[in-house]
Amino acid sequence: MRKHSIPKALVKLYVMIVIFFTLLIWTIWGNAALTVSNIKISSSRIPPAFSGFRIAQVSDLHNVEFGKGNKKLLELLSESKPGIR
Repeated sequence: MRKHSIPKALVKLYVMIVIFFTLLIWTIWGNAALTVSNIKISSSRIPPAFSGFRIAQVSDLHNVEFGKGNKKLLELLSESKPGIR
């Protein structure tokens, strides 16, 4: 019985295709995922009146819509309870 082997060039092609699609999916997910980062800042230069004040910053949307009318984004912002609206 004779064994059939896959040509090395074909194996390399399959590996390249898998890598390409993995990077493509990762890029699409990275541009469409909502993430929240909480950063606490302290400084003697910040007046005591701002103690506990929360700022919500939205950046890097890349023209992606998060739900109809950005509903998911607005809900996430509302949940963060920023100090001003």
